[in-house]
Amino acid sequence: MGQSGLDGALPDLSAEDICAALPQLDEIAEVHCCTIRKVGSPSLRMEDLFDVIDRVNAWRADGIHSFVLLQGTDTLEETAFGLDLMLGQSGASLVVTAAMRDPKQLGADGFANLLASARVALHPRTPEMGVVVVINDEIHAARLVEKRHAFSLRAFQSPNLGPVGWIVESRARYVAAPSRLDIGYQGGRKKVAIPLIRCVFDMDDVLVGAVAASDVPAVVVEGVGGGNVSASISDAVEALAASKHVVICSRTGGGEVLASSYGETGSAGPLVRAGCINGSTLDGLKARILLLVLLADGADDERLRAVFSRVGQLYLQ
Repeated sequence: MGQSGLDGALPDLSAEDICAALPQLDEIAEVHCCTIRKVGSPSLRMEDLFDVIDRVNAWRADGIHSFVLLQGTDTLEETAFGLDLMLGQSGASLVVTAAMRDPKQLGADGFANLLASARVALHPRTPEMGVVVVINDEIHAARLVEKRHAFSLRAFQSPNLGPVGWIVESRARYVAAPSRLDIGYQGGRKKVAIPLIRCVFDMDDVLVGAVAASDVPAVVVEGVGGGNVSASISDAVEALAASKHVVICSRTGGGEVLASSYGETGSAGPLVRAGCINGSTLDGLKARILLLVLLADGADDERLRAVFSRVGQLYLQ
């Protein structure tokens, strides 16, 4: 974000503007800047992620292998994960960062985050980590990080594991090593629409019915607790799974879907046995991104289930 307009900060700074204002970057690397779009992150689309992937691949062909992507914070947890899925085992080092405060505010964090991100991008272990998010001197795996606060400098957290590293004394330090994701992405770019339904207290089946009547190929259902839905909509959700890909997640943002704990109508176990896909540790936002990438790539039901069973697992065994 740049200058403040009458109604607040505007996304009017270019990559060149930002890099020119941080000469310390030139002390640690030869820096090349490129502005892809100047737009608020709520308005980003899958086409923008495809554009980033194309540019990264082109620059890698020219011998550049470390990258830092700047964007707004609002959808960063989704875009970073999407890029992680599409880059796979490319060997590229990609760090996504942002700022919680615009440059005119006291205690603005953007330049510190950018410099820290450059250091992480140059770290020899980063290509093994997949896409990472660097903010507030913490390094988070793209598949785990969530924005948990509207304005705090500590808005980004990874509830299931915590940061995989941090910046200390101007050096990047990794303390965990999540394996790099590889979903076999082949570069498909089919445009698909995927809604997300969040379950709530005293819920009816209006939203589920709207999805059933639409031509969308898939939907993510964020159940309460361990992925449970109300008995009043369970039949509709199970019927939906007969014609569309339905992924069940937990709305809590931590833990995982409990597919063996409960047997009552609407609980996650019966839903999965009825054909819904178990989202496991993925929250609804991450599950939706995974669906978008896989369906854009032409994945069938068998591949969807195989990838979800692997990507959603955090365990060593």
